[in-house]
Amino acid sequence: MIVERALKELFKNISVEGRATQFNYGTQRELNQWITYQNTNKLVKFPLIWFVCNDYTEFNDTFRIKNARIIVFMNTEYNWLNETRSEKTYEKWIEPIVKDVVKALKKSLYVTIYGKNDFEKFKYRDVRNYGLSLVTKNAQEQPKESVTTDIVDATLIDFDLEIKPICIIKK
Repeated sequence: MIVERALKELFKNISVEGRATQFNYGTQRELNQWITYQNTNKLVKFPLIWFVCNDYTEFNDTFRIKNARIIVFMNTEYNWLNETRSEKTYEKWIEPIVKDVVKALKKSLYVTIYGKNDFEKFKYRDVRNYGLSLVTKNAQEQPKESVTTDIVDATLIDFDLEIKPICIIKK
């Protein structure tokens, strides 16, 4: 979990609208557990930077992760139309955080992002109502169940990462 501790250090000063971002990591199960814990203890959940743990290789304290993924989450309303969602979730919260996450990764002397050129280093995907399945009830779509226990919008950031976490943590 040394890579995750290093990423937490890299992202610790990211905030939007005067609100600090939360950072955590793990699998889908851990995301649900984390949200439940935050809810139970009435702690802030969003905006959230989530690192999806993946396989890595290590040599001389340098870690290589192919297909690394970071997800930036913000709570939302499932019935918002795209213009409202764009304004209230993406423009205000998610997009500035995504820019700051990428900037922090690029700026670090101890991180290398791989790609043939700048256009291929980071791949993004916006996911409205992340993980929400809808069912039709009384001729209207309504949320059935979400992948997370909250209804959220998200941007997925995929990249290949090489990181020297010890250098970041001991800095």
